[in-house]
Amino acid sequence: MTRKKFDFSNLVIIGAWNVSIINPPWLYDQFPNILKNKGECTTFIKMVPSTVYQYNFDQAIVELSSSRITLIPKSDNQKSLSFISRLGLSIYDRLPHTPVIAVGHNFIYKVGKKDALSIIKILEDRKAEFFLNSINSDNIIEKEAKYSFAFTDHHLSISFIDKNDIISVSLNYHYPIESRLNIEKAIQDLIVNYKDSKIIYNSLVGVETS
Repeated sequence: MTRKKFDFSNLVIIGAWNVSIINPPWLYDQFPNILKNKGECTTFIKMVPSTVYQYNFDQAIVELSSSRITLIPKSDNQKSLSFISRLGLSIYDRLPHTPVIAVGHNFIYKVGKKDALSIIKILEDRKAEFFLNSINSDNIIEKEAKYSFAFTDHHLSISFIDKNDIISVSLNYHYPIESRLNIEKAIQDLIVNYKDSKIIYNSLVGVETS
């Protein structure tokens, strides 16, 4: 059995957000049917490279800056992903005049090298041998490969990183936004892409998808 780990996921909505409006009291007041445990949120402010407000709720973390909202689920399951999708869409519905230029879904998986032989083959680019032979060192500390694909309404980028005997597989679904309908579909597609990312990852490490 391949030992795999779903390491991280998020929903990113890139736009010109008003950080003075979106805060825990406003979120609790606007979405009582979504954020039900009022008063359980903790706040953290990060100042580098720009100000980011991090609101830690029971089911998800909301990170807010003037250029993006990032929603991070606390569990790897469809219910948690549905929660952040619903919250993200609800925030946009309350602030429909916010200029939004893109929506992104990110999923990261990690696996030990001995369980990722097919991925290692992707990282072993034989065309790079002439370049590697010209460097006086056998100590390669990191390898990376990236492939990008275009679909009707979004792009998919898949990155493979080999570092410290751990293989990371990162999948980024990027939706350029042209209309309000694009925004709603892009946010709602989170669950579809969550399932798709698992199928892609499982096919790479030889795990059957139920």
